[in-house]
Amino acid sequence: VIGPDNKPINILELKVNANLTSSTIEDIEGRRRQLFLSSAKNSVMEISSWLRDELSSQRVSEILSRRAFDKQNKMHVAVSDSIVKEADEWLKGYTSKNGEWFNKERQYASALREMTVMETMAIGKFESWIEGTS
Repeated sequence: VIGPDNKPINILELKVNANLTSSTIEDIEGRRRQLFLSSAKNSVMEISSWLRDELSSQRVSEILSRRAFDKQNKMHVAVSDSIVKEADEWLKGYTSKNGEWFNKERQYASALREMTVMETMAIGKFESWIEGTS
């Protein structure tokens, strides 16, 4: 076909495809947030589970048998509760952030680093009580 300015025009036959299973831009932008929060929730649950196991462990029972004050005041439970509370508050801080926040590389990398060390720090805090330095 020749156009009004005598230049050839290509005519293409197109087919419309309404793919309803494709991700929207909002879905794609929110994916990092979803992945991070899922991993973070899992980390918090692992910390809570580890602490529950430790509270009922033979090791803690032996320590409490030598520390009357800690046993009477349930210091092992207080330390555990404070760790869980801190982890929950940490998670809550990230839950309140939108998907756009997680798409900024520096912020996302920082959040991942925090998550990576959180479990180590939580266990370290309880171990500090075990060693008698808390």
